[in-house]
Amino acid sequence: MGFLKLIEIENFKSYKGRQIIGPFRRFTAIIGPNGSGEAPGGGGGGA
Repeated sequence: MGFLKLIEIENFKSYKGRQIIGPFRRFTAIIGPNGSGEAPGGGGGGA
């Protein structure tokens, strides 16, 4: 299992110059393509 310590970006979208985001606390992420059922509980989708 891997983990993310921090993210370093430079001139990305509205972030100007070099930015370091983090450190992050431990969290769980469920990812997948749109429509593959990764929404929490019984649907949770938007309008």
